[in-house]
Amino acid sequence: MNPSEMRDKVTIIKKELVHNKNYGVEEMKDIVVIEDLRAKKKTVSTRDYMRANADNTKVAYKFIVRKRNIDESMYLIHKDKEYEIKHVHEFEDHMYLELTCQEVN
Repeated sequence: MNPSEMRDKVTIIKKELVHNKNYGVEEMKDIVVIEDLRAKKKTVSTRDYMRANADNTKVAYKFIVRKRNIDESMYLIHKDKEYEIKHVHEFEDHMYLELTCQEVN
């Protein structure tokens, strides 16, 4: 992997469960910024679904980043879009991670 290919800026965030005292329910609200990184983005696959005469498209993306402490409970932000991290794969050289993500609606 050539580091000059990592042209996209991404932010790794973690959402925390917060108890709302007014309503007595837990909500995902607080966002903690974990890392600001450079990445390489690739579109992996597109799956089309037809439900109730509506088109829903789910696109999987892969982001390659330098190795950090990232797991599937975190989210990735790229160009003001939020992506849920579905899978984290470490490269054999232990220098990079491949994050498989789906856009959050």
